Amino acid sequence: MMLKTFALGAATAASVMAGVALDTAPAIAATAKFTVGGNVDFTNPASGDTTLKFRNATPVEGFDSAFTFMPGLKVNDLTLTGIAPTFNATSSPVFPFITGFQFKGNDAVLNLNAGENLVKAAIGANGGGTFSTDLPLIGTIRRVGSNDLLANFTASIAAVETPLNNNFSFDVDATEIPTPALLPGLVGIGVATLRKRKAEASNSVDA
Repeated sequence: MMLKTFALGAATAASVMAGVALDTAPAIAATAKFTVGGNVDFTNPASGDTTLKFRNATPVEGFDSAFTFMPGLKVNDLTLTGIAPTFNATSSPVFPFITGFQFKGNDAVLNLNAGENLVKAAIGANGGGTFSTDLPLIGTIRRVGSNDLLANFTASIAAVETPLNNNFSFDVDATEIPTPALLPGLVGIGVATLRKRKAEASNSVDA
C-alpha cells in the first residue's frame, strides 16, 4: 500500500507540474505588435555614414492594445555605416530608440541593439533615397526608471525620401517577459494544488 501511495503521489506531482507549465506558457509566449509611421530625412555626410531622422511619429491603425502611445511619442535618429558600395550596412545601437509610450500600463522605452549586415539602402549623393531592413533588428523594451526588462522584440524599418514621398514605417513584434513578482505566485498555486491532490490520493488509497 505504501508503494502504491508513493506511485500515485509521483503521478499527481507530474500532472500538477505539467498543468502549471501549461498555465504559465501563454504568459511567457505572449506577443504584441505595433507599427509607428511618420516622416523621415536622410543625411549623407562625406564620411559615408548616413543618419535617418524620424519626424512626426504616429501609431498606425491596428496597433496592439498592449501599447499605449502618448502625445510625446518620439523615434530617435538612427545612424548607419557602410552603405556604399555594398548596400549592406551596420546599424548603431540607440538607447532609447522610441520613447513616449506605455507597455502593459508601464511607462517604457524601446532600446535598439547594434546590428551588422542588417540593412539595404540606396542613398542619394545629396540625401534622400530608400532604406529597408535585410535581417530583423532586435532590442528590448524596458520600464522607465527601474530599467526592468518587459519584453524582447524584433523589428523592421522601411523608409523613403523623394521629392514626392517622405515617410517611414517601423514594425515591431514584441515578446513579453513574465515579471519576477508573477513567478512566486504561480509556484505557490502549483504547490497548494499538489498538496491537495496528494491528500485526495492518500484518502482514496486508505479507503
